[in-house]
Amino acid sequence: MKGKRYILYTFIFLTAMCSAAVLGGCNRGGSEDGMVTVTFRASGEEDIVRTTEYGGSIIPPSVPSKVGNDGWWETEEFDEVKQDMTVNAVYQTRGLKYTYYYDGDIGACYEVEKGEMDGRTEELYIPSEYLGCPVASIAEKGFANLASVKKVVCSVGLRRIGDNAFEECEVLESVELPEGLTHIGEWAFRICESLESVNLPESIESIGQGAFTNCKLSSVKLPEGLTDLESAVFSWCYNLKSLELPETLRTIGEVAFAGCKSLESVDLPDGLTYIGENVFSNCHSLSSIKIPDGITEIESNTFFSCTSLQEIVFPQSLRSIGPGAFTWCSLLKEVTLPEGLESIGYSAFYQCESLEKVTLPEGLESIESGVFYLCESLKEVTLSEGLKSIGDRAFYQCESLKELTLPEGLESIGDESFFQCVSLKALTLPAGLKSIGRFAFYKCTALESVVFAPGCAPEFASGIFWFCASLKDVTLAEGMKELGYDLFAETSLQTIVLPESLEKISGYAFSGTELERVEIPRSVTEIDMYAFSGCENLKEVVFAKDCLLESIKQFAFDYTALTEFTLPKSVIKVSDFGFLNHCDYLEKVVIEEGSKLTNYGGNSYCPKLKQVVFPKDLPLQELGSFAGCSSLTSLEYPETVQSIWTFWGCTLLQTIKVPTGQQRLIGEAFLNCTSLYLIELPDGLTSIGDRVFSGCYSLRSITIPASITQIEENAFETWGKDKTIYVKGYSQKPETWPDNWCGNAKVVWDA
Repeated sequence: MKGKRYILYTFIFLTAMCSAAVLGGCNRGGSEDGMVTVTFRASGEEDIVRTTEYGGSIIPPSVPSKVGNDGWWETEEFDEVKQDMTVNAVYQTRGLKYTYYYDGDIGACYEVEKGEMDGRTEELYIPSEYLGCPVASIAEKGFANLASVKKVVCSVGLRRIGDNAFEECEVLESVELPEGLTHIGEWAFRICESLESVNLPESIESIGQGAFTNCKLSSVKLPEGLTDLESAVFSWCYNLKSLELPETLRTIGEVAFAGCKSLESVDLPDGLTYIGENVFSNCHSLSSIKIPDGITEIESNTFFSCTSLQEIVFPQSLRSIGPGAFTWCSLLKEVTLPEGLESIGYSAFYQCESLEKVTLPEGLESIESGVFYLCESLKEVTLSEGLKSIGDRAFYQCESLKELTLPEGLESIGDESFFQCVSLKALTLPAGLKSIGRFAFYKCTALESVVFAPGCAPEFASGIFWFCASLKDVTLAEGMKELGYDLFAETSLQTIVLPESLEKISGYAFSGTELERVEIPRSVTEIDMYAFSGCENLKEVVFAKDCLLESIKQFAFDYTALTEFTLPKSVIKVSDFGFLNHCDYLEKVVIEEGSKLTNYGGNSYCPKLKQVVFPKDLPLQELGSFAGCSSLTSLEYPETVQSIWTFWGCTLLQTIKVPTGQQRLIGEAFLNCTSLYLIELPDGLTSIGDRVFSGCYSLRSITIPASITQIEENAFETWGKDKTIYVKGYSQKPETWPDNWCGNAKVVWDA
């Protein structure tokens, strides 16, 4: 605009006028109890302030029609100037404060907010106009935190209610909104905990997010024409029972009705295309819902904890169900999902404890983790033929599930997917299955039969059928190369046919089962630790002719009923801690002729073991523990042996030869070998551990070679004066030897 300058222009009017529109009504008489301040501002270059005082009973105009020739404005086109003002005029009266502004649609108007209020007024009246101009809007936070106002009446002409306008007016009970109102701002009535009644006029075009959150509203009717509901609009309105949505509605934002625990029913309009996350979460009274056609996705937690929800009608347009969508819908009994559904998010039906039947569509390729977690009433599940994966804990503790048919195209079963499904009785695993996760069928205590279909050779994680106490019948498929860790541990398995393709039996694979006999195929190269440990009925282990077995790990056949064991010649190493320990019935161990065994871990705590047969040409270098073998009288091992471990508690052992390459006798090596009367310690032995010969009552004497540099405490504990220790190479006790090394035995130095 030609000649226009943008400056700050201030009028201060001090006049004896009463409030034009205040609490309790309107009075334009000449009372002295009202003060009016008028401020005009324009955006500009440099602020210039000028004050002009007005006296008497002059009522200020809404805005000057023009400015005189005093230099403040260089134009008479004031209507153009005022459109450029950021805050044009503020009229301060007692109770209400009016801010003049220019609206492009309605022209000159006012925005209203609270002034200096006395804190006792219960009714607030918003007038239609002030000083000849309409009151068109309520300011942001304009009446927030009013402590006494119970009722608000808004006059015709009001167009907008600003953000947080009545926020936390905790005693506000009712609001009357005029026709013509188009917008209610964000959080406008947030935490108006006593607000029971509000009318929403047909003119409403938008309602901001959280506008009525935490109100006491019992019924809401949204006007036709409204197309979008923002997030959290009516969230946590605990008393809301009745809800009418307009046919024009297209979207509902997230959390819109979350926490409306009294809401009993909702008719979603046919034109609805989007429902946001958590929209109806914690609506505890909602009993049924029909989702209109056009909805393609149910977002995460949409119906979370709708504890009364019993019926859901899904649209054919549905393509995905988000995580936790129906979590804790505890009365939901049956779910039929539409054809075309492509995905179900994790925990979608988590702990729907009344859910009995689920039908999954043909197009569904995956069930994500925890989808039916703790659906303890679920009896029947129809899985789609196109299903490729079942996620972790998908059917965790579905205690009523009795039958399960896995489709041919299934490729993976996740960790704990059917964990503790205690009613499941039979299972067939399809040929295309590639992997089964850890503890997938753990503690399925009623499971009796498992069939691996021909060609089914998945990768096993640990504990898949662990503690399936009733499992007796297992059919394995050719092609399998490895049996997983804890695979059939603690089951009732009595017989098993291992496939010819098998290469490894993993740790604890058959631990604690009722197997009586097992045949190890030629292809097996490794039996891992504890593989058959605790098979208390296992009496026979048969190895295939020319088997390829190379390694047996520690405790592989612990606590079995074996009486005799023949170790195949292919075995190169037996673990340091042995593989036949704690076998109460074991009497004999035979190592096949032609064996290349270099390490034999021994057979500890086999009280009936009498004989271990070593072939003459065996290249054995290390011999492990035979502690507790109380029936063993002697042990003849190859000359190649360089070290032995311990024979603690071998009470019938009479003679033993310590290998020439032995450097150290470990502590308690011959503890309580009460029948031992002859032992030779080789030159080159450097140390004798604590209590090595304690309790060797039958030994009358022993010779300590000169190579000994260290003897631990109590090495000859219990030795009395009737026994003699001959020491070579020393004329007296070395300082490094403890005083009690020899007990009370006679010591002959430098013998």
